[in-house]
Amino acid sequence: MAERRPPLLAGLVLFLALIFQGGTSLAVPEDAYTVGGIAVDATAESAAAAREKAIAEGQREAFRQLLNRLVGEGAAERVQIADDAMLAGLVKDFNVEEERSSAVRYIARLRFGFDREAVRQLLLDSGVPFTEERSQPIVVLPVWSGGGAPTLWEDPNPWREAFAREERGDGLVPFLVPIGDVEDLSAVNADQALNADPAALAAIAERYQAGEVLVAEAAPEGDQVSVVVRRFQDGALLATDQVRAADVTAAVAAVTDPIERDWKAQNLVGGGGEQTITVSVPLTSLKDWTEIRRRLQSVSSLRSMSVRSLSRGLAWVDITYAGDQRQLQFALAQRELTLAPEASGLGWVLQRRAGQ
Repeated sequence: MAERRPPLLAGLVLFLALIFQGGTSLAVPEDAYTVGGIAVDATAESAAAAREKAIAEGQREAFRQLLNRLVGEGAAERVQIADDAMLAGLVKDFNVEEERSSAVRYIARLRFGFDREAVRQLLLDSGVPFTEERSQPIVVLPVWSGGGAPTLWEDPNPWREAFAREERGDGLVPFLVPIGDVEDLSAVNADQALNADPAALAAIAERYQAGEVLVAEAAPEGDQVSVVVRRFQDGALLATDQVRAADVTAAVAAVTDPIERDWKAQNLVGGGGEQTITVSVPLTSLKDWTEIRRRLQSVSSLRSMSVRSLSRGLAWVDITYAGDQRQLQFALAQRELTLAPEASGLGWVLQRRAGQ
């Protein structure tokens, strides 16, 4: 007959089992290696040949977009792909988002998932700095001031329509455009967005689990579109900018591209150099430890971690990571984790941010 442990003892055994797992390789989310919305249009002697041609063209375009996402500006050309067969070996899977075909033509939108380890090894072999780190989502409030009262949810709002058309959720900086339902309308309106109403911005950020709110007010200016961009985090203004573009579609890229470039520049990691530090982790419960581990597992620059010792309410953990300490702290902050020097200045403390 199996031995039955008292509930408290069983909980302690599970707690210690989780704590004392040995050196653990940390998983990396695959989202950064998925590229969707790839438009293809190919013609050949048959529908099957046209489809095959379109898929080959699509995976080339998807890989180009993937490189632009992961590597620094101007570094993509240093990554050499010998032929389509080599490229196909990097593709893990693909899905058809929509398609149409005739006897000789194939038109579709495709989504490609690339093999993270294979692509990562290619980048390391090429000596190209790259990042897999994703930021917290940014929820976008596109306000249109095209004459009359500013509009956010009301029609017409060509500015919100342009943001909604442009797929921006798969990148390293996910931009989320609210769907405009009753809950969104209740959370924030155009005037509240433009006046940076703290309660309204907090409500829309909470609804979409976003780390920031981006208020983008666009208006026609001659034959161009002018956009005032303001970024808020926890109600505080982080940055403001103004951009101009030929039309609303180009304006979306003018707003989002610099934010993505800045994020990538802060998180690029070179091909060499892994470091290991020992951190103390204050613990209040099994749930606390489980949540900290879950958040650590989503940090791409962390390579492994190993628990060295445990005393009541405290773990000592070796963390191996790529990049520098500033990048590590920045990545942890995206998961509401803080890494700060101990009061003595001789070590580091890793813990959940207060209230998180």
